Parts: sequence; C-alpha cells; structure tokens
Amino acid sequence: DPPLPEGFLPLSAEEMDAFIAEYPAAIIYCWREDCSPCESVKEDLERLRSEGEIPESVGLGAVYGPDHVRTLREEYEVGAAPTVLFCADGDIDSRIVGSPGFDAVRTEVEIVTDDL
Repeated sequence: DPPLPEGFLPLSAEEMDAFIAEYPAAIIYCWREDCSPCESVKEDLERLRSEGEIPESVGLGAVYGPDHVRTLREEYEVGAAPTVLFCADGDIDSRIVGSPGFDAVRTEVEIVTDDL
C-alpha cells in the first residue's frame, strides 16, 4: 500500500500555505512510517473519499512529518503523527491528533465542507 491516502497529493511543509489558500476547503494529513494510528486515519480518509463524503472540490494533501519536523511544529502546531488539519477559507479550522475513530474524522470533514 502507498503510505498516502488515495487521492492525496504529497506536499512539503513549505507548500502548505499555498495549498491551503488554493482551495475553499482542504484536508492535510501529516504522517510518518511504522505508525498504526497513521494507517487507521489513512483508511478512514480513504473510506470517506470512496463513499463520496469528501467533495471533489476539497484539496487533499499529505506531508511526511519526519522530513518537516521543525516547520510543522513551529508554523502549524503539529507535534505528533498522525495529525490531520482541516482548513477552510485559507485558515486551519480544526485538527485531529492520533486516531479518534471513523466517526470523529467524518464529523470534522462535514464541518469543514459544510459550506461547499
């Protein structure tokens, strides 16, 4: 399996601001290897996408945390993997850290995509 959720674009931390600004809503998945919670969240995001619960207009990006530790921590307050950032109108609207379960991820997706 590829480490990114299907349909998510690989990003560097330096590309995040432009990516968030480009879409009315965006989801950024921050992950690392050998991380079972990361795999669970990846599966949740893939399921939501395959079930059509993430609109096509939502930007989907993924950042490999170990390559961008300092920028993620200092600029985006990401200090653990997995962290998923839910962005709306160019700003980070909310985040989940760890693997809170499918329903929690779905709720955050619904909130950030409500106005689309």
